Amino acid sequence: MFKRLLSASFFCLLFLMTSKSSELKAQNLVELEGTTWVISYKIPGAKKISYEITFLDSGNMKHKHPDDFTPTNDHWVILEKTITMYINDSSATFAGTINGGKITGTAVNRKSVSWKWMAVRKR
Repeated sequence: MFKRLLSASFFCLLFLMTSKSSELKAQNLVELEGTTWVISYKIPGAKKISYEITFLDSGNMKHKHPDDFTPTNDHWVILEKTITMYINDSSATFAGTINGGKITGTAVNRKSVSWKWMAVRKR
């Protein structure tokens, strides 16, 4: 009996935690969807770059990177204040922390080159 009670309690706790996490994720998605940010970074061995990104619904995004010719394969996910963006079919992955109107983090490409990046909310 105690084992069943403990098991039931565990699953209730797990459900509440998962439910709360889903609520937070959904809340953050809504807050980020439709916003536009200016992202800036410098990849080692390249010039500094800056361009706009817009977080669309369903984890899609669009951006104005001058060298991207495949604008439909960029996606983002968020969990609480941590965002991960997958650019150009994951040829580069940007992970960062949202703090008000600013996001800072580290990116890495398929060649394992990493760099710091920052985005500032435009609208």
